[in-house]
Parts: sequence; C-alpha cells; structure tokens
Amino acid sequence: MTEARDWTVDPGNPLPLYYQVYASLLQRIQGGEFPPGSFLPAERQLTEDYGVSRITIIKALNELSREHHIKRQQGRGTVVTHPAERPATERGSIAFICHVLDHPYLFHVLMGIARTAAENHRNLQVISSYDTDDVEARHVKEAIALNVEGIIVFPHHRYQNQALYEELQRARFPLVMVDRYYPQIDTDRVVFNDETAAYQLVSRLIAKGRRRIAVISYFEVEATSVNHRLSGYRRALQEAGMPYDEDLVWLDVYQSFQRPEELLSDVSARERLRRRLTQFEPDALLTLNDDVLERVTYDLLILSRSVLPVSASDRKRSSSIHWTGEIASFSHKAPAPHSPYQSMAAVHSGELLGAEAARLLVARTTRSLNDKPQVIMVPMTIVEPESDAAEPPRAVADDSTM
Repeated sequence: MTEARDWTVDPGNPLPLYYQVYASLLQRIQGGEFPPGSFLPAERQLTEDYGVSRITIIKALNELSREHHIKRQQGRGTVVTHPAERPATERGSIAFICHVLDHPYLFHVLMGIARTAAENHRNLQVISSYDTDDVEARHVKEAIALNVEGIIVFPHHRYQNQALYEELQRARFPLVMVDRYYPQIDTDRVVFNDETAAYQLVSRLIAKGRRRIAVISYFEVEATSVNHRLSGYRRALQEAGMPYDEDLVWLDVYQSFQRPEELLSDVSARERLRRRLTQFEPDALLTLNDDVLERVTYDLLILSRSVLPVSASDRKRSSSIHWTGEIASFSHKAPAPHSPYQSMAAVHSGELLGAEAARLLVARTTRSLNDKPQVIMVPMTIVEPESDAAEPPRAVADDSTM
C-alpha cells in the first residue's frame, strides 16, 4: 500500500474535499493500484489515509458507485468493477436541422435546444440548409448516418419530405418537429398555441371598436403556424358576429424575403400594400410575424411621406396616404412603447420552444415515453405597450385543440 501521506487532500484547494478523494481514488483505480475485482480499503482506513471525515469518504464512494467504478457487496466491502460492467460514458448526440439560422427567433430556438442538450449530457449537431428545401432530406439522412440518437427539425414550409418522415415514424426513430409540422403525419411536435393567440389578439381589437381587420402574412403561407393563426382570426370574427371577408386576408403582399438594405427598392410590394389599404380601408391589421410587422411599419412610414426617405419611383407611382389604424402582431419581443402603429403582440419565446423540443426528444431517446406521439403547446403572452396597456400582460390559455 502506498503511504497515506501521498493521498492527503488539500484543504486550501477550492474543490470540495469529497471530490478530491473521489478524484484520487479514481486515479488509483485507473492506474492499476486497485485492479478489477480487488477491494478498496475499508472506510475507516480511507479516513485515516486522507485525513477526512467518514461522511466525506462516503460521498466520494457514492460518486464512484454512481459512475459504476465500484460496487458495494454486503458483508464483504467495496469491490472495483471490471470495465465491461460499466455502461458506456460517451455522450450521445442529437441534431437540429433548420433551413435558416440567421434570424433572431430561430437563433433563440437554437439556444433553447443547446442549453437543454447540455443539461442532459448530449452533444448537439446543428445543420442549416440556408433556406433551400431540396437538401433537408439529405441533411436528415446525413445526421442519421452519424449515429445521432434523434433529430429536431424546423421543417421547410413547402413540406416536400413527407415520405422520409413517414419512414422515420415507422422505424420509430426519435423525431420532434418544432414550430410547425406535417399535418398528415402524427409526429412528436412542440408548437405555440397559435390559434388561441390569434383569437385573443383579434378579440381585443374588436373590443376596442375595430371592425375591418385585415391579415397580412409573409410568403410562408403553407406553414401550419400560419394556418392556425388564420383559424384563430376567423373564429374571433365569427364569435363576434362579424363576417369573414377573404378580401381582408392578404397573403400575397410580400411575396419574398427582403433584407433591410433591399426594403427601400422593393417598390412593387409597397404598391400592393397601398392599393389594398386604399381599396378595402381596414381600421386594423394583424401581421403574422415579426418580419411582416417590420415590413408593414417601414412601408407605411414611406407611404405617409413622413419619416423615411422616399425613392423617386415611389413619388411617381402614387400620392401619400395616412393610415391611422393599429397593428396587432406575433413577436419574440414586446411592442415598443412609442411604436407608430403596433398596439399589441402575442409574445412568444423561441428559447422556451427549443428547450421543450429538446426535453421531449431526450425523453424519446431514453424510451421513457409510450408510443403515442406527444404534442406540447407552448403558451404566448398578450402584451401591450406600457403607455397603452389597460391590464397587465397575461398568458394565453389554450382553449382549443389542434
């Protein structure tokens, strides 16, 4: 036996005493001093060797036992296990596949996934197809080939990979869809309560006296999240005894994504918005995400000739208009106190959505759930600017099923 003084712990070390003993005993086991099948010294001997209390020794041994380096045998002592008896300690991996990551909302989703993966001792592979739908299937197959335990996918809005996801479902491969999903496939999914949030926003607009509420979407009109938000809009109108007018559902105003430096030159979209506002005279708008809200606000300011620089082509096309309605939207942040148009928002946390998706996937990989697909609906919170709010923010209760 090596002399006890070689194993004395250091009270000045910031690491807890039990951890120092644990690390020392593990080093001695791995170094061959205590080979597989041999017994560790008795607890009393270890307290003398390390100069610590029996409680400290017990905590160190518990840690070694938890990691399956030792096992207690009643009446015999503590025996060192053989490596073959120990479960693999290599961290498993999960993957997140998304067609675009350079957006604040998707970045927050990624952060929620990454944090929860780390908490559950999983490596995370992040794969982005940079807004092209034709490589999503290839990325899924590549991730599986790399032996990931499961996949979280933010599916492309064109939904062209139904056959692949059906095949994964039949094979019981752990798969969670986040934010939107394939309506034809009964998969695990984590989504916002989009329909209920839209219903609450429109109901509040109606309560404030708004009677012609137009909806503006971005080009991702096939996404299930858009579909559910439109359903909530329609339900609110019907329950208020107001007609659902398809002329107020504007799905083609913004037909492509434009980066900030391209907005001023996108005259055709601005002209489509001007014509709709002039022809149908809405007194409120429901914009279905942050990008639409920012586009509409930008274009309204240009059309009013009030703040932003106006291009020569804009001046030639039409006279100025001064729309005086209000905008309700869906957003990952609360509305600004002095926004010229926005009055309220259904605020949602991408980080919470990602964390729930990762928790569900980890549970699926550990086989701790039954075979029934899980649907987790993450609530939104209706928020008004502080200067306009008549009541404190409140979470949107889910009063509908998907």
